[in-house]
Amino acid sequence: MIENEIKNSQKKTCIKCGETKPKEEFNRNNSKDGRRSDCKVCSRKANKLYREANKEKLAQYNREYRVNNLEAAAERQRRYYQMHKDDPVFKEKQRLKRLKLKRNKS
Repeated sequence: MIENEIKNSQKKTCIKCGETKPKEEFNRNNSKDGRRSDCKVCSRKANKLYREANKEKLAQYNREYRVNNLEAAAERQRRYYQMHKDDPVFKEKQRLKRLKLKRNKS
């Protein structure tokens, strides 16, 4: 009974900033009420700080991942291209990328 009341509550208090906000302002997870204990704003701030503090560690991880998963990455790129090849914004980004590469070569 109490668990149903917790899940049906429309507001929640962030443990980091202390503000009471609508439940939609908390990311989903598998807790009792189905939401994280910190709001999306606080969660974004914490993630940004972590990325800034661990920039080299994350870059090294990404490099290793790309090397170890070349075929999977190539397949994702092929699928993305097939889905977006007719999108004018995608075409413009591709054009600008080619120009940038051309300038860097000369």
